[in-house]
Amino acid sequence: MILYYTNWNEHFGYKFSIDPTLASVPQWSKYEAFPPLSPRIAIANSRLFVQRLLTEVQPFDPLFSSVCLTSQSEHEVGWWYYVVKWFVPDLEDIAIDWSEFSVPVLFDGTTPVPTKFKYEDRSAVYRAS
Repeated sequence: MILYYTNWNEHFGYKFSIDPTLASVPQWSKYEAFPPLSPRIAIANSRLFVQRLLTEVQPFDPLFSSVCLTSQSEHEVGWWYYVVKWFVPDLEDIAIDWSEFSVPVLFDGTTPVPTKFKYEDRSAVYRAS
């Protein structure tokens, strides 16, 4: 199981669990030149996901920061996924205070539904994983 954590300022944390044995998620062989999912599709899908996830500040349009291919394996068929980073507003001052927030995107275009936790509980969540 691959775990990916992200925090939304000092409000909430999110734990994404990625099961690399998911048969429905395309894999990227080291013999293929391009990944099975376009970075542009990953960006578009994650934008919608972030808008739905951070309901406390709806509506808002996240500002794109970056997209990165991430791997958890060096094997012939690795467990690759994208990490897409966005600038998102804070609760205190939506007009000014924005921070970076990232989400994983699998090669089928989906983002696993995360477990939400309070930011102050993050140490306990990390230890339990």
